[in-house]
Amino acid sequence: MFIWAIIPMSGRLSPLFYEAAARYARERAPWLQMGVTVTYGGVQAFPEEIAALNAASDVLIITYYPLAEGFEGHNPAAPEADFPFMIRYADQYVRGVPVVLQEVGYPSGEVNRSSESEQAEFVRHVFAAWSNQRERIPFLNYFLLHDFNEQLCHAFEEYYGLTNERFFSFLCTLGLLTADGTPKASFAVFAESAAQFMAATP
Repeated sequence: MFIWAIIPMSGRLSPLFYEAAARYARERAPWLQMGVTVTYGGVQAFPEEIAALNAASDVLIITYYPLAEGFEGHNPAAPEADFPFMIRYADQYVRGVPVVLQEVGYPSGEVNRSSESEQAEFVRHVFAAWSNQRERIPFLNYFLLHDFNEQLCHAFEEYYGLTNERFFSFLCTLGLLTADGTPKASFAVFAESAAQFMAATP
C-alpha cells in the first residue's frame, strides 16, 4: 500500500512537512510505503531538489507524459530510454528505492501533433520498457481508459488556470477509448500487451 503526498516545491518547507508526515504515519502504520508524487520533467530539471524531497520516501512516485514543449507529441518510443533513466536516478539519488508510475499517458490529438496510431505505438513501448524493469517498477497506472468529455476538460482548464488549445486537446485525448466509449487503436494494443505482460509475470 502506498500513501501519495502531492506537495508544492516551495523552498525548504515541503521536505520538512513531508518528513514529519512520514514519521507520523510510520509510527502508526509501519507497513505503509510512502512517497511524494513528482513529474518526470521535475526529476530531469531538479534532480537534487527531488532527491532531497524524497529523503524520507520508500518509493519514488512519478507521473509520466513524454511530451515536447507545448503539449506536443514527441517520441512514442521514449519509455524505452526513460524507464531505465528513472531506475538509474533512483539508484543514484534515492537509495535505489522502487519506482512507482502513478500516471503514464500520451494524447492522440492531432492538435498535439499525435494520432491514434502514435498513441498505440506509445502503449506498446510502455509495456516493452516495463517488462524489462518489472522488478524495479512494481506499479504502473496507465492514464486514461476513457477520454474526458469536453465539459470536464474545460473544468480542468479552469482548475489549472491554463486555457490553451493544445492543453485542452491533451486533456481530452488521453484515453484508450473516446468519451463515448469508442475504442481507439491503442485499446487493442493495450489489451494485447497487458495479456503478454501478465503471461510473462512469474
